[in-house]
Formats: sequence, C-alpha cells, structure tokens
Amino acid sequence: MKLSTQLYNAPHLKLDFYDIEKDAAEEASFTYDLNYAWAMNIDGAAHPLTIFEVKKKREAQLKKSDESKTEYYFAVRRNEGDKFIGVVAIPWVSWKNRHAGMRVLIGKVDGWKNYIAEALHMALRYVFEGLEIYSVEIFTGDFQPEMMDACRAAGMLECVRQREMVYRGGRLWDRVIMTMQQDKWLELHNED
Repeated sequence: MKLSTQLYNAPHLKLDFYDIEKDAAEEASFTYDLNYAWAMNIDGAAHPLTIFEVKKKREAQLKKSDESKTEYYFAVRRNEGDKFIGVVAIPWVSWKNRHAGMRVLIGKVDGWKNYIAEALHMALRYVFEGLEIYSVEIFTGDFQPEMMDACRAAGMLECVRQREMVYRGGRLWDRVIMTMQQDKWLELHNED
C-alpha cells in the first residue's frame, strides 16, 4: 500500500483539532437538528444542547482521548475560510481486536449534504490507513438518509438492523449499523 494522499485533507474539507472555545458555540447550534444531537449521544435523548453542555462534553472526551488513546475527536472544517462544520468522532477503539466505532457529524450549513461523503471518506482513510484498524462501524438509520447513502457509496455494508430503536419525527425508525473492513477499503482505494 502506498500512501500518497494526506490523511487529514480532502478537496473541500480537512480534519483539524477541536477548539473548545471556538467550535463549541457553532456545534451547539447544530444540535437543534435532532439527527446531529442523536449522533452526539446515541444512547441518550436527542435534544438541543447549550454551549456550556457542548463544551463540557467535548472537554471530557478530549481529556479521555489524551489519556487513553482509545478515542479520537476531530473538527471538520472547510478548506476555504477554515469554517467549522462538524466533528469526526471515534468514540471507542478496541486495539486488541483492531475494531472501532465512528461517527461523522455535519451541521446543517450551506452544502452540508455534499460534505457528508467527503468527511466520511477522510474518517475512513484515517481509521484504516492512519490507525491501522481492521474494521469500523457506524450507527445510523433511515432517518439519516444522507448518511446511509454516503456509507453505501463508500462501500460500507449493513451488518445489523435493530428494529424500531430510534424515535424521530413522531415515529420509530430502525437503527442500522454499517460496517467496513480494511481489506475492502484498500481494495477500493489502493493507490499504485
């Protein structure tokens, strides 16, 4: 495998350090989208968060990341203007199994639907080529059609469908776990 691409850059986006003071206010505004709020805490109730709540949550996560090296968080920024638009979260890594969980959260900014696939691609590249993880999973569902489409387009497969696990918009939706293995990623993206 030859790594001639930057792990942290893509045509329109880059992964960067999360700046608690600058990014938390913007991210708090994104939580008014309940899909974004749900992805921040898939086991809790999806609700808008205050700036203080986002700061507290991200400070704890970044501290744990520094101490444990079993979770990672990146700000997603536009290359043009360096504007914060979301987060790539790898909230857990099982090093002995080379397996990780991942979330890609993009706020509803201009062009946000176009950025999901690019951010997902960067995140997968980081997990498979940077961390050398063998398999990764993402929790999503049909209530997040843009994320489902991006996962399928990236070559991820549905491995689990949990019936009626997420309440959104007055109805219950299936929670879907999408997965991909490193060998599939390399097959699709191996550079000569």
